[in-house]
Amino acid sequence: MEREHERAVRHRIGAALVILALVLALASLGLLIYYATLPPPPGPHCGYGSTVADFEGMETLGGYRFSIRFVAEIKPLDCFKVVVLKNGAPLFPDLPTNVT
Repeated sequence: MEREHERAVRHRIGAALVILALVLALASLGLLIYYATLPPPPGPHCGYGSTVADFEGMETLGGYRFSIRFVAEIKPLDCFKVVVLKNGAPLFPDLPTNVT
């Protein structure tokens, strides 16, 4: 009787470890997918701060289109990010903001 009890305890521990491994694998996969969909960080040549830019935005059938007309400081395009604000709050907080 005691052997059966020990065997049952080992089976429960083994099942708990398998479930824990599956949960950790799914969490790791979720993090991998999340980080793979993030836009790349700006390069080291970008520096910090803001650059004055003049742009116009228009609504099209496919969404919004923004055109940058003037930039005060010449930098590579991957240095720029766009945040559209409405009443001081980001209008599209979940969208990638890298300029293409």
